[in-house]
Amino acid sequence: MDVTPRIHSDAQVIQHYKTDHIKISGQRYETTVLVFPDKAIELDIKSVAALKQLPSEIEGIDFLIVGTGEKQAFLPKDMKQALREQNITAEAMTTASACSMYNVLMADGRRIAALLFL
Repeated sequence: MDVTPRIHSDAQVIQHYKTDHIKISGQRYETTVLVFPDKAIELDIKSVAALKQLPSEIEGIDFLIVGTGEKQAFLPKDMKQALREQNITAEAMTTASACSMYNVLMADGRRIAALLFL
């Protein structure tokens, strides 16, 4: 029995991550990127600490994965509260871990996004 999840051909799949770039569905990103199953958006935010407000594009998701770079950082408490108020669960982890988790949850059909800092 084949248990490999079927991934839509237009899905945004994270192919690889290095500290200076992320490759998503053949496209190289050298800045912070917000990835959804159907699109990827470059953002001009350099770190979790510089994140002052939530990107409006996350409306409608259930889960936000935040890749904080090489080292794990925590989301500000007010940011986590704002996400809870929108019924969005958020987890912060290293960007390498976030890339892997995004691919697994995306393939599972979850309504997710990944905010990935280099």
